[in-house]
Amino acid sequence: MNLLHNQLYLVAAGAALTFGTTASASDTNGFGKIEAINATNTGAELFTLKVSGRSAVPTCAANRPNRWAIDASTLAGQAAVTTLLWAADHGKGVWVTGTGTCSVWQDTETVALLTVEDELEVPAASGAPIRHSRVRQ
Repeated sequence: MNLLHNQLYLVAAGAALTFGTTASASDTNGFGKIEAINATNTGAELFTLKVSGRSAVPTCAANRPNRWAIDASTLAGQAAVTTLLWAADHGKGVWVTGTGTCSVWQDTETVALLTVEDELEVPAASGAPIRHSRVRQ
C-alpha cells in the first residue's frame, strides 16, 4: 500500500511540474471537494468542485464557475487526471489554479495547476483558505 501511495504521489508531483501552461497574474483559483468528473470524446476531462472558495471567474466560464477542464490528450493532462481521480477516490480537497481562459472546453476554465490537499478550511472572516497539509509521501 505504501508503494502505491508513493507512486501516486510521484504522479501528482509530475502533474504539477509538467503542466504545459504557466501561471500568470490573470490566473484564477478555486478550492474544494470534487463533486463530478466527466470524460469527453475529444480528450477533455471536466471536473466540478463543491467550491469552498473561488477568486475571479473568467468571462468565458461565467455560467460554469465551479467547473475546470484538463486536456487529457497530453501526457501532462493524463498525469493531472490521474491525480484528480486519486484525490476523488480518497476524498481529498483540491486547489486549482486556472489559466483565465477556456482553451480546452468552450465554457470551462482550463487548469494550469492542480494541488491535492489533505484538508481545506475557510475562516468566515477573511474568506482565504488555510492549507493544513499536503499529500504525504
